[in-house]
Amino acid sequence: MADSRRIRAACAIGALSVLLGCDSKEPPKAVADTAKPIPHVLTSSFPVREVNQTRQAGGACNIDSINGKPRSPGSIPVSGSLAVYGWAAIDPKNGVVPDAVVVVLKGSDGGERFALAVRDPREDVAKYFGQEKMRGAGFVLKADISTLKGAYEIGVMQTFEGKTYVCNVRQQLNVS
Repeated sequence: MADSRRIRAACAIGALSVLLGCDSKEPPKAVADTAKPIPHVLTSSFPVREVNQTRQAGGACNIDSINGKPRSPGSIPVSGSLAVYGWAAIDPKNGVVPDAVVVVLKGSDGGERFALAVRDPREDVAKYFGQEKMRGAGFVLKADISTLKGAYEIGVMQTFEGKTYVCNVRQQLNVS
């Protein structure tokens, strides 16, 4: 009786090994990374993989508010969470909006954190530029920054047709 159980257990383990590839002589093949970037999550790597990450100046952007405060010449104090509202366009006069908007936080040590922002419809921007397509230029980022401390500079990047564009809008933050 005990031998019968052992034989069944050995057969089950053998079948499982074949199914799982445990007796394969080759290492498992890597599965292609098909994961999409998750909006609002700060990471140390650029969240849009399909683009050339060589940065070039370009486009037009604005950060309207950070945690409810307008952009200012001084440093804005923030703590715990970050809420950034603004707009970004490749060519606002012709209504060309980016494929994606990435908010970047650059620390005083030069290290960067990136987060993919999400679209936020902006009727005011479309009206200002006289382009209905500019309605899609708005973005919002809400991120947890509770693990960050110190001086940071926040900026905006755009991706469009495989290229990365850096806007000239910046804001100093004091994260506590």
